Amino acid sequence: MSDDLPNASKSSFVKYDAEKIVTDNPDVIILLAASQDQDANDKMLEEFTSDEKWAALDAVKNNMVFVAPFPANPNRSGPEKMLNLYASILPLE
Repeated sequence: MSDDLPNASKSSFVKYDAEKIVTDNPDVIILLAASQDQDANDKMLEEFTSDEKWAALDAVKNNMVFVAPFPANPNRSGPEKMLNLYASILPLE
């Protein structure tokens, strides 16, 4: 996590508003799983990728939007396990 984001050193979660995401146009977006229910997480991913406000993002256009495994949410795993979980969802090139 970048230390220059607001509140990055104070919290497990960093507030990052929708306008900033659109402006930054990320190559990859990782959504936090709301639960361990795979169907609910699949629905969340579908809703995100089909929402017109995100359609112009490179991550959406290139199918690079993922849902992190539920244990990868902050305070559910230690840093090393979280990094491994996040790495496991990204495609290898």
